[in-house]
Amino acid sequence: MNLKMSEEKKMAFLTLLAETCNVSRAAKAIGVARITVYEWRDAFAEFAAAWDKAKQLGIDAQEDEAHRRAFEGNVKPVFHQGMECGTVREYSDTLGIFLLKAHKPNKYRENAHLHVSGNLDLAQRILDARKRVCKQ
Repeated sequence: MNLKMSEEKKMAFLTLLAETCNVSRAAKAIGVARITVYEWRDAFAEFAAAWDKAKQLGIDAQEDEAHRRAFEGNVKPVFHQGMECGTVREYSDTLGIFLLKAHKPNKYRENAHLHVSGNLDLAQRILDARKRVCKQ
């Protein structure tokens, strides 16, 4: 177990984690194995708390980008016969749906409910059926 953690590596990892929200990429970028940063997290409570904050910043940034792509869109060039002739703004309906489900789940999530009643001893029913078949 490698518990040597310089302040520089710690800050670099946390910065990259906040930017990418990806533990593996952040660890690789600072030149340590993924398992090493998890060992640091387990060993140092202050680092674990900073990790949680950095990860939340990364998640918030991802949500901001999803919102931008869903509701503001991206401008993409339009080509005709190899020449750019204009632009079109493309939106992500799928990202919009996910954001609405996340922020207003009572209104937008699927609300399928399954109610099961009766004898649910399926294993016993299968055994009984096999016995009936074998008797024939």
